[in-house]
Amino acid sequence: MSCDYRIQGEATVRYTPEVIQAINDLASDVLNRDSVAVTETHSDALELHIDYDDITTVHTPGYVGSFLEKISPAVVGCAVFEIETSGDRWDEWIGEDQAIKESKSRSALFGIQDMSRDLLPEDLARCLEYLQERERSL
Repeated sequence: MSCDYRIQGEATVRYTPEVIQAINDLASDVLNRDSVAVTETHSDALELHIDYDDITTVHTPGYVGSFLEKISPAVVGCAVFEIETSGDRWDEWIGEDQAIKESKSRSALFGIQDMSRDLLPEDLARCLEYLQERERSL
């Protein structure tokens, strides 16, 4: 049996009645209990892990999108959820605006560092030139 969608990610969220209700609603129809895991990290915070697909649940990606909107105001820092649907793939970033910007920046930096190893010297020079121009425009 193949998957038409998959959602994976984790978040630290404040312990609120709205978050607990959203988690309970999400977990209510999960066929595999390991797909949604919650750990209390402090008296006021929870660590939420989701590894979820159309084989382990009856929920749709739209339902999970609604879930992410519900928990977003309670996210501490930033959370990233990888979503795949019928061949498309993207990351859903939720949480505090500044934390999202910083996390995206770090992620981009790691990607640049990884890919720069494959650049030919002339392409690396073009990349450095671009980065210097960009820095001047900031």
